[in-house]
Amino acid sequence: MQIVQNLELAGYYRLEKIRNGRRELVADWFPNIITNNGLDLFATGYTQKFQAVYVGTGSSTPTANDTQLENQIATTSGASISSGIDTTGRYVYMNAQYTFAAGAAAGNISEIGVGPTGGNNLFSRALVVDLMGNPTTITVLSDEQLIVTYQLRLYQPTGDFTFSVDGYSITCRAANVNSTQVNGWAALTENVVLAGNLNAHSAHAGDIVAITSAPSGQSNPSSVSTDAYVPGSYQVAGTITFGTGDANFNIKSFSYSLMAGGAWQFSVDPVIPKTSDDQLTISVGVRWARYGEL
Repeated sequence: MQIVQNLELAGYYRLEKIRNGRRELVADWFPNIITNNGLDLFATGYTQKFQAVYVGTGSSTPTANDTQLENQIATTSGASISSGIDTTGRYVYMNAQYTFAAGAAAGNISEIGVGPTGGNNLFSRALVVDLMGNPTTITVLSDEQLIVTYQLRLYQPTGDFTFSVDGYSITCRAANVNSTQVNGWAALTENVVLAGNLNAHSAHAGDIVAITSAPSGQSNPSSVSTDAYVPGSYQVAGTITFGTGDANFNIKSFSYSLMAGGAWQFSVDPVIPKTSDDQLTISVGVRWARYGEL
């Protein structure tokens, strides 16, 4: 039995300028494309994914395969990071704010990106747009500071995923969505790995519950393993094994979490009548994509 949950990501930029102590909003929140490289960065270790911001004068349409700006003119690092959960929009978020020194980003800016230092490993790229969503150019003078805020959102599903596997009807649902535990809906940081090791895995005699909670009647497994991430798969999985001494009851649901990959629950119908004569192995995981692609 293999159970894989779905996660979607989105990012937004906001640009401001400071001159003579006066702060001016020059481009309000506008979307970007998270690159394929960015999707990989979530699962390849504690990389400084948002270490630097890059601005340039390029005008080519951003694509998922971009790894750098078309024509970079300036960069800065050392972002100020804040994070939390938006319980109305139902997403975990991170705000990374970058401040250029006066004159450091002087010029006509039409493209922007964030990623590790080096400039050739972008997490995201976007063209600067106006309030109508049309590409535009922002002029930064030699005595002005540019402030860039990048917001990354990891959406928490509010509905169920349903499917059949191995003769069982499966209903999958998010769990503990209001908690920012490291093992689950972790507050996002520049170092966080979206899909780390499997954690907090259990079998339950009770049914799945509301997304703000988790099932009751739990029994922990005897062993857990996490598969190596395959670049380009945007998915991580692992195996949970309940040995002969574990979960010996009519199993109605399971729960598990991944480090920053969400907390999850799913039910099985019919129940699994496990006894001390049985060993039960289940493969679980998450897949992720840009918002609207799953």
